Amino acid sequence: MVIKRSRLHIISAITALLLCCCMLPAGCGKYPGQYKVSEDLHFEFTNCTIMGMPNIDRLLDKEQSGIALLKDGTIKISVIFNENITSFIGGLKLDISSLDIQSILDQFVYSLFPGFTFDNPAASFDLIDQSVGISLVGVDFESDTFKGLVEEIKQNGRIDALPTLPEGLGVQYNGTYFLKDKTTVDGVTMTGVYLSDEKRDPDSEPFVMLTRTANEDGSINLNLRIEFLQTDMNATSFK
Repeated sequence: MVIKRSRLHIISAITALLLCCCMLPAGCGKYPGQYKVSEDLHFEFTNCTIMGMPNIDRLLDKEQSGIALLKDGTIKISVIFNENITSFIGGLKLDISSLDIQSILDQFVYSLFPGFTFDNPAASFDLIDQSVGISLVGVDFESDTFKGLVEEIKQNGRIDALPTLPEGLGVQYNGTYFLKDKTTVDGVTMTGVYLSDEKRDPDSEPFVMLTRTANEDGSINLNLRIEFLQTDMNATSFK
C-alpha cells in the first residue's frame, strides 16, 4: 500500500517541482554572486522521473508545458497534463478510497494556508496563488463533478473514485528567481536556482540544484534532482 500511495501522489509532487534553468550572467542581484540570465530562455521537458516512475513527460502537453526563465527576473513553470493522464492513473489500479485526503489537507494545506476552505474553493485556490504563485489550470470550480468531489471530501475526508480528469488539467508557477553558483562537497560547481526574491539569505542552500551541458547546436540541457521526491527531470532549451 505504501507504493500505491506514493504513486497516487504524483500529481501533488509535480506541484513541488519548481525547477529551472540556465546561467548566462546578466545584472547582479542584491548579494555578490547572484545573477539572472542575460536573455529570455524557454525550455521543454524531455526525460522526467517523478516518485521513481520514469517517462512522466509522456503525460504532459508538450505545447502547454515548459519553463520560461526571463532576463527580467521572472520565471514561469507550466506542468499541463495531456489526455493520457486519466488512463495512466487508472492503470495503476489504485484503491483511491483508502487515501485519507483529510489528513493530507490538514498537514499540507490548512496548516500552510490559514483561511483555506472548501466552502469557497475558487477563493481558496486564489489564496494559494497569491501566497506562493502556484495556481490550478483547467479546473472548473462550478462544474457538478468538482462540486461532487468537494462534498465527498467535506463529509467523509475521502473520495470513492477518481473521475475523468478534465482536458488541460495542470499546475502553473509564476514568480521570481535568481541564480547563484555553488560548489558541492565533492568540489563540483553547480548553479542554484532560488525561486524567491533577492531577500533570501545568500549563504542558504538553494531550493533546487541543477547542472547544465551545452549541445553543439547551441541549445542547453538542464538536469534537476530532488532526492526526497525521487525526482529527476530534464529540460532542453529551444528558440
